[in-house]
Amino acid sequence: MSDVVFILGAGASRDCGGPLMSDFLDISQELLLSRKVDDKEEEFKRVFEAIGGLQRVHSKAQIDLYNIESIFTALELGKVIKRFPNLSEESIDSTINALKALIVRTLEARIEFRRRNGRVIAPKTYRAFVDLIKGIQERRANPLSCSVITFNYDIALDYALVSEELTPNYCLTPQSGGGFPLLKLHGSVNWASKGVGQEKRIRPVDLASIYRQTQTFPDQDDTVTKLLVGSDIRASIQDREVDQQPVIVPPSWNKADYHRDLTEVWSNAASHLSEADYIFVIGYSLPETDSFFRHLYALGSESSKPLKKIGVFDPMPKGTAVDQRFRKLLGPGAEARYEYFENDFTAAIKSIKEFFGLPSTTLPRSFFAG
Repeated sequence: MSDVVFILGAGASRDCGGPLMSDFLDISQELLLSRKVDDKEEEFKRVFEAIGGLQRVHSKAQIDLYNIESIFTALELGKVIKRFPNLSEESIDSTINALKALIVRTLEARIEFRRRNGRVIAPKTYRAFVDLIKGIQERRANPLSCSVITFNYDIALDYALVSEELTPNYCLTPQSGGGFPLLKLHGSVNWASKGVGQEKRIRPVDLASIYRQTQTFPDQDDTVTKLLVGSDIRASIQDREVDQQPVIVPPSWNKADYHRDLTEVWSNAASHLSEADYIFVIGYSLPETDSFFRHLYALGSESSKPLKKIGVFDPMPKGTAVDQRFRKLLGPGAEARYEYFENDFTAAIKSIKEFFGLPSTTLPRSFFAG
């Protein structure tokens, strides 16, 4: 288990182009209108038609039609009760798949990687974050083990880890061993699913092999590029029998359909939380709708081992909604170790380095360029 647990939300990927839950659909619509996602045009249009159907109930009930979490929840519930405005029971499933395709393609269109010396490199904020992890784990005095629990679907951190020879261990099976614990509670754009029921397995795309690929295009050095891994997961995993959509779990209440697939991930997340001395939350606002994480934290943090520090980093001002929600989450022992910082991801990395007495960077300045 880990001494230091980082919990990352969508705000951590904001610096490299990732949308937040609140503006995800606005960004997706902009991509559709600007013809940047023509390969998934049908899926995008299907989602927005479903949102249009929800206008019929908006006069009788409050539904946030601009928040992707709210739409995902509505569709999942519609699947359970076999009812959704303007959709037949049979088409609800296909609309959920279309929403997953929209999520994957929007992330791929927005997350900015770069080319350097013939290779695709990770966004600089995540390279800096991996530098922080390595600094903590390789300290001469009192090195500490680290792990990451994340709600993000994108592969910016995964790719930054493999580029520094830290193989992500997603803990997808009881036999998962070795590597760096990267626990993606809601799935990932590089996870392919194959089989049904008890025979169902999740296979990650090997990002290390993608990183090792080199192409000599000197004129493309330092240009922005995209990694299209999830939008054609079958080609990425080289298996035409896997599901067409990557493993994407709703960021809301109804995770029952996914518990068999992700039990080991969630179990390991709880274990890491229970053994942690330090917990740092970055870019995760703890929305009121996420009762799942509240219960995971409560059950996972059950331990006789006291926390030394829990820090929450978010651009929202201290004392406002995010700070208040975390204070309500914590028990009296943890609240005594709690501190809130009005920081974005970049500033959070710097603050945590200072907390552990690490130099501002252990890598050359050129490493962070771009």
